[in-house]
Amino acid sequence: FRSGSAKAYENFALKNPMSELAVSASYNSAVNYERAGNLAKALGMYAIVLRSNDKKNEGLKKDSLKFSALAYEKTGQYLSAAEAYEKYAAQNPKDSQTPDFYFSAAVIREGVFQYSSALSSYQKYLDKSGRKDRWEALYLMAGIWEKRGKLSKAAELYEKYIMSPSQNFAGIVEAIHKVASLNEKMGRTSKANEWYTKTIRVQKRFKARGNDVGVRFAADAQFKLIYKTYE
Repeated sequence: FRSGSAKAYENFALKNPMSELAVSASYNSAVNYERAGNLAKALGMYAIVLRSNDKKNEGLKKDSLKFSALAYEKTGQYLSAAEAYEKYAAQNPKDSQTPDFYFSAAVIREGVFQYSSALSSYQKYLDKSGRKDRWEALYLMAGIWEKRGKLSKAAELYEKYIMSPSQNFAGIVEAIHKVASLNEKMGRTSKANEWYTKTIRVQKRFKARGNDVGVRFAADAQFKLIYKTYE
């Protein structure tokens, strides 16, 4: 039924391109194709809506861009999805979904090693999101700098994450251990020892409060400190 409706709307739009109803027919066709599971056809019809220059179709264009982004991701066209998420977010800064679209774009960009774009979108997510777990973006940004071999910058962002109001206790213990490890790699032995000691202390504190997390990081920190004593 939906596929039939989609085709009927599509035929109307193609036969009457100058009609005032052509863009809304294309949009209705796209929505029905999407509901019928034909995402390739849906994306084609959304593209027609997005090419419209008529101001009265701005609402349909906004929705078409949003649904295109989601459909691109569902069909594995990840770069197209990231571009659509970023475009939607930039054009609709006050939209409630904008922060999450920046986050989705950042995850995709990171996955294809487009680190500069990923960092930019994570930062925009962090700036705009009101979610309690938004601080996790700091951890992910630190990870990108670490992958790039910029250890000092990575350590700086892990420290920001540790000082944030994050309630991810496991993540905090791991981040403290990361700072220790990064300092060790940079040859800053006494600083590394301070952070390894802090890993053990914070893990114990969390455990005492009923959050038994980061055990392996505390154990590794203990080993590192003991090993250094006998070196």
